[in-house]
Amino acid sequence: LKDIQLDNVSMEGYDAETAEYVIELPIGTKKYPEVTWTLGDEFQDVDPQVENNKVTLTVTAEDSSVRVYTLEFVILHSSNALLNSISVDYQPLADFNPEVFEYDYVLPYGTTQMPEVTYEMGDAWQKVTPEDGGINGDYKLIVLAEDGITSNTYVIHFSVAKSNNALLQGILIAGE
Repeated sequence: LKDIQLDNVSMEGYDAETAEYVIELPIGTKKYPEVTWTLGDEFQDVDPQVENNKVTLTVTAEDSSVRVYTLEFVILHSSNALLNSISVDYQPLADFNPEVFEYDYVLPYGTTQMPEVTYEMGDAWQKVTPEDGGINGDYKLIVLAEDGITSNTYVIHFSVAKSNNALLQGILIAGE
């Protein structure tokens, strides 16, 4: 073949003498490119076969000699397991840093309900699993990157402030 095209663009690094290619596609790719070709001469016949992420082009010359080209497509996967932000009751976590994984958060005295924890993912391909540990416990955000390997766990150590009131409202002697 004179040339192989991916989505009508000449394939980078194509050499007629090279039979096998592994082509990395960007993170987020949803479909494989269309493979087309330019014949080396008018007497060649090409039999394309597509199976999953592989395209095989069997080229038969006029003298019946055969050359097989194989293109294997590999979609890259994100390894980003960092969050962009974390908020508690819609207020950004003070001093949040994507590469810091533990935070202490003291809730106001008298709090009886868990605040709402929200977050902004670092990319659209992450999976985030929250685990609620209660108002005096650890709230976890487990972030798994698209690659299925890279993960991080953010932990917010919640506690409720204790009363600092050591004053008596009054003193009664013999009920008076």
